[in-house]
Amino acid sequence: MVAHGVGTSEADLGRFYKVMVESMGLPKSLVSFDEFDYNNEVRGGQFDRVHILMRQIAPLLASSKYYLLDNDSETVLSFQRGVQRTNCIDCLDRTNVVQSVISRGVIAEFLRQNDMVRRNMLDSAVDSVGRLWAANGNAISRTYAGTNALKSDVTTSGKSGWAGFLSDASKSISRLMQSNFQDRGKQSVIDILLGSGDSGLLCRPVMLYDPYESIIAPQLEREMQRIGRKDTIHVMLCTYNLHGRSYGGESLGTWLSMPRDKRPDFIAIGFQEVVNLDVQSVISADTANRRTWEQVLTTEINDQYRTAFGNRAEGEYALVSSEQLVGVVLL
Repeated sequence: MVAHGVGTSEADLGRFYKVMVESMGLPKSLVSFDEFDYNNEVRGGQFDRVHILMRQIAPLLASSKYYLLDNDSETVLSFQRGVQRTNCIDCLDRTNVVQSVISRGVIAEFLRQNDMVRRNMLDSAVDSVGRLWAANGNAISRTYAGTNALKSDVTTSGKSGWAGFLSDASKSISRLMQSNFQDRGKQSVIDILLGSGDSGLLCRPVMLYDPYESIIAPQLEREMQRIGRKDTIHVMLCTYNLHGRSYGGESLGTWLSMPRDKRPDFIAIGFQEVVNLDVQSVISADTANRRTWEQVLTTEINDQYRTAFGNRAEGEYALVSSEQLVGVVLL
C-alpha cells in the first residue's frame, strides 16, 4: 500500500519488501506479492478504485477459499488454504480500509455461495462487517495515533462524503497537535532512559543498578555451566478449536500425523473452546470434555507414532500434564 514515487522513503520500503519476498525463492502459488499505490489511486476521493486491487488479487482470494463445516454431519465442506496480508507505511489507515474492502468482498461471496441470508438482507449483513472493521481500526488508531482512524466512513460503507472529509481533517489536526506538543515529551523520556536522542548532554545509556543481575546471575551462570549441559529437543505443536463439541469419533490422523524422519521429544496440544463459553461453564469449570480428549489423544498419538516409525518405535508417549482455564486447555 506504499507510494511508488521515485526517491521517496515509501517507494524504497516497498522495493525492499518486494526484494525480501522474492529472495525467499518460493513459488507464486505459495507466496505472491502484489503492489498497490493506494494514495495515488484514490486521489480526489475515488475510493471505489480500491476495487482495482480487488480484481488484481481475485484469483488469490478465490484459491484461498474459507473453512466451512456442516454441523449436522460434522463434515468439512471447505478448507481455508491461504491468508492475505496487507501492509502500508504504518499499517493503520490505508491498511484498515483495504482490509475492510477485502473482508466485505469475501464475506459477501461466502454468504451468496452458501445462501446464509436472504438476498435482500445481504447488503445489511456486509455493512455490519464494515462497522466491525471501523470499530477495530478506531481502537488500534487511538492507541497508536491518539485519534480514531482516518477514512472511517470508507471502512464502514465503502464511500466517503463531506462529513467524512471534515472528520478526517479534525483527526489530522489532532494528530498534528499531539505529535508536536505531546509526543515530543514522551519521546524525550524514552531517549533519556536509552541514552540516545539528539541532545548533546546524552552520551551514554542510563544504567539501572540491579543486585540480582550484577551478583547473583553470573554465579548462577557459572554453576549452570558446571552441572548442566545443552541439548536439542524436538517439539510437536498442535492446536484445535472444538467449538464446545465433545469427541465424536472423527479421524485425527491428518492433524496428529508425525514426520517419519524425526521423533518429537515432546508434544504440546492446545484446545480452544473446549466447553461452550456461557456463564454456567465459566462458573462450574466443567472438565469432562477435557478428560475425554486426554484419553483419546493418548491413544491416537501412540497409534500415529507406531504408524510413522514402525519397528523403530520405542516405548510410548504418556500424558505429563494437563491444564484448563475455562475454555482453553493445554496438554
